[in-house]
Amino acid sequence: MGIMTTAELLAERVRQLPEDLACEVLDFVEFLSLKRQKIADDAWDNQIQADAESGKLDAIFAADIQAYEAGQCQRI
Repeated sequence: MGIMTTAELLAERVRQLPEDLACEVLDFVEFLSLKRQKIADDAWDNQIQADAESGKLDAIFAADIQAYEAGQCQRI
């Protein structure tokens, strides 16, 4: 067998742990996943805020307001 990927190495090491410690590893992986998603979500929110403040979204907002006022929108 050649060089193992990080995922393969991690899986091999976790298989050697007792169940309670393997669960801790899984909990930590879930924590890291949530942390990474929050960072991505925050970056998205910051970009939308910056675009709104800079006027980049003004045309979209105007079109949405016009569609709303024309009765072309549905309540969701």
